[in-house]
Amino acid sequence: MKRILKILFILTILCLGGAMRAWADPSNTNSSATIDNANAYTVTPVFGATQNNKTSNFFDMTLTPKQKDTFKLTITNTTPNPQKFKVQVNTATTNSNGIVDYTKSSFEKDPSMSLVLSDLISPNRKDISVPGKQSQTIDFQITMPEKLFSGILLGGVTIRPVEIAGDQSKGGIQNVYMHTIAIRVNETAETIPAKLESGSVKIGQINRHNTVSMEIKNPQRKLLSKVEGDFFVKEKGTNKTIIHEKKNNLSFAPNTRFDLPILLKDSFKPGDYTYTIKLKNHEGSWTFSKDFTINKKQADQYNKRSVDHKVKNLHWLKYLMAFLILVILGTVCYILGKKKGKMGKRRKKEGKMGKRRKKE
Repeated sequence: MKRILKILFILTILCLGGAMRAWADPSNTNSSATIDNANAYTVTPVFGATQNNKTSNFFDMTLTPKQKDTFKLTITNTTPNPQKFKVQVNTATTNSNGIVDYTKSSFEKDPSMSLVLSDLISPNRKDISVPGKQSQTIDFQITMPEKLFSGILLGGVTIRPVEIAGDQSKGGIQNVYMHTIAIRVNETAETIPAKLESGSVKIGQINRHNTVSMEIKNPQRKLLSKVEGDFFVKEKGTNKTIIHEKKNNLSFAPNTRFDLPILLKDSFKPGDYTYTIKLKNHEGSWTFSKDFTINKKQADQYNKRSVDHKVKNLHWLKYLMAFLILVILGTVCYILGKKKGKMGKRRKKEGKMGKRRKKE
């Protein structure tokens, strides 16, 4: 009997251990790391003659066709050690979070982008070394195209510290702080109407979460800001909503195309669906609906890598473990109860035999 109870006890512990591992989030793989904040420096803009006097925190220039201007950036190294920096001029893009991004040097251009801001600006150097506790200045020359254009060109200058070999902390991660200063250029004060267009829908993943995304295009030389969005995925031909999400403070760079995704927070299931995006700001409102199909092969392919799919499956494992624990505990209680009953009968029988002996 003791041997049976010991075996049941070990099985219970093993089930509990398995359940604890199953309940853990498989995406939680954080590891400790040392952060080295060695790249301490400041970047100060020095405006040119065409700078808009009302703007002081980024380059905001109004020029005419063929006109040239020079603007500058001063980098101050606040550490006692020399630092190296990489300087880059980028054209603004829009990322999948619906935010203007000034840091991409290469991207797939939309056909509406006939003028690329980074092609019009030339820095006098792209790599710079700044001694400790000193400053260095970089000159940028902008040359406007021959033809007059309406709207704005948008981009930015990024300053990135260059990691020096052997300068990292052992076993740690060097935290690199990149500075970005926006550049906005225009030639006329003409107001351009806001316009958005939609493209295809596709399924995919972001950080191992299943997503459905729709391509959106801003074909105008116009920055759209403070955009509010409603995102829906429904079963095709029904009002059954699979997922609904709201997003605020979206911004879309001029002449860009980008994907706007929604996190499904679930496994992909084969079938026909409709993805609807509703966007609005003070300049207009837009609604885009596109049908899409998920086949079994696609669903299986993404679900194998999906964190949400694994977590959902682990819920079933959790219930299974709980059921097994209850079965084991019930078995233990049944055996103990049966043993107690046998012992009671034996004592009762022994009591009767004792009484008989006394009578004899």
